[in-house]
Amino acid sequence: YQDQRQCHFSIFNYANNPDRLDPDEFTFNYAAEWAGANGLTNQSNYANCDVQTLCEDQRLATEQGERREIVTEAHSLHSEDIVTVPIIVNATFGAYNEDAVDPGPLGPSGVANTATHTLIQTSGIDGPVLASTTPATVETNVHLRFSGPTPLVPWSTIVYSPLFGYDQDYNFINILADSQTVSDDGLEIEIGIKDATFHNGEPVTAEDVRWTFSYLNQNFDVFPRFPDLPIDSIEAPDDSTVVFTLTERFAPLVTRVMPEWGILPKDHFIANGAEDNPAGFSLDTVIGSGPYTVDNFSQGQSILLSPHDGHPLYSPDSNLSLIAYSDSQGAVRAFENGDINWLQTINASLAQQADENLDSAVVRITESPSNLVLWPQYSWGPSKHRPVRMAVSQAINRQRINETVALGDSTPVLQSTNMSPTHPFYPGDDNLTTCAESPTANIEAAMSALEEAGFTVDNDGNLRYPPDADLSPRWSEEESPSDFPDRFPCIA
Repeated sequence: YQDQRQCHFSIFNYANNPDRLDPDEFTFNYAAEWAGANGLTNQSNYANCDVQTLCEDQRLATEQGERREIVTEAHSLHSEDIVTVPIIVNATFGAYNEDAVDPGPLGPSGVANTATHTLIQTSGIDGPVLASTTPATVETNVHLRFSGPTPLVPWSTIVYSPLFGYDQDYNFINILADSQTVSDDGLEIEIGIKDATFHNGEPVTAEDVRWTFSYLNQNFDVFPRFPDLPIDSIEAPDDSTVVFTLTERFAPLVTRVMPEWGILPKDHFIANGAEDNPAGFSLDTVIGSGPYTVDNFSQGQSILLSPHDGHPLYSPDSNLSLIAYSDSQGAVRAFENGDINWLQTINASLAQQADENLDSAVVRITESPSNLVLWPQYSWGPSKHRPVRMAVSQAINRQRINETVALGDSTPVLQSTNMSPTHPFYPGDDNLTTCAESPTANIEAAMSALEEAGFTVDNDGNLRYPPDADLSPRWSEEESPSDFPDRFPCIA
């Protein structure tokens, strides 16, 4: 992220957390203002003012159809530049023991540690649902301080509940929210709240919603996952209505930010010092707004939960335990031994092991909305040149990688994009540039891409740049595009 120039290509993939079903992160990661030595997450250090403008415009769209068109145009432009070299659809696996659990609705989200819509509706057959989780999930019961997205998900969707979320098919759904109305100028969002109760029996009110987002926004520098939002005010005119007034339009507020944060009980958090010491307060007990109430929290080990009967959407009927394992191999052994019956987010080889060693295991692949991607560095070196990026893409044997990494259960990706076809905002193959003629390595096509651009191979087998190639970096290692307003007026 700091444009340190230690490699020309890097491998990176996205965790499958719900907020990424909004297109903002997959799109704004290509913004020119995020490139260079500034620590922001433009993985390729790509800078193009036309794309920058579209990145901003999609945040300002007031209607989903309009936003989709903008996102598609942005992805079409950077796809043409081969800014990403996708390999396969990002594949993870999970499994459940069909003798021990009756699974909830299964969809492309599979049995992933972020597929909580399914887990909440899963029932134990003769006992509780025992699910694996990561140690990060049980670091603390003050989940607001988590820096990673994945451990935040079970807290924000199982223990607490958000206003909106995504189901097993990646559809956007209402959870605690009953309705939303956006003003014509996009600056006012009115949200109706369903009848719901916290775990202590107190009602979830509009004031709790107002306080939750006001508190998070005021302390965005303390809580790493919460962005700095353009919020002017948040009001609760009555117990079931919240009105967000923005200083500028921000479409991701409802579909990206709100699904990541469960509603907090205002009085309980204030009583535990949340306002006085945001960075250091602790909770004596956990009182959530979600479908499960916390019976026992054992730091670093587990969370034991039981159904909460005051939830407006979910009615779970089994106890649930989230049990931490320091590595996936240990979780698989526990699954084979019957210590857990819901095995979340493992790789293909471990899924195959579980399938072979436990007759009642049912393995599911997660059809991720993202791809496993090779990111070429756009700012310097040979990867600065589009023909090199295209040649590298053509030379990759995606089929072999699929067979090795995903045991053949994923899909090779031949269009330059970071989104997979399961993403709700996937631009469509026709709007993307083909960066590989075949799922197998095509060395002839790779060499053609170079030769057509004037690259040659000398008598020693070395690849030579065209005589007129500009070999200088687009900016120096210590700089960013924002340092060059004449070249990048869009971020001046």
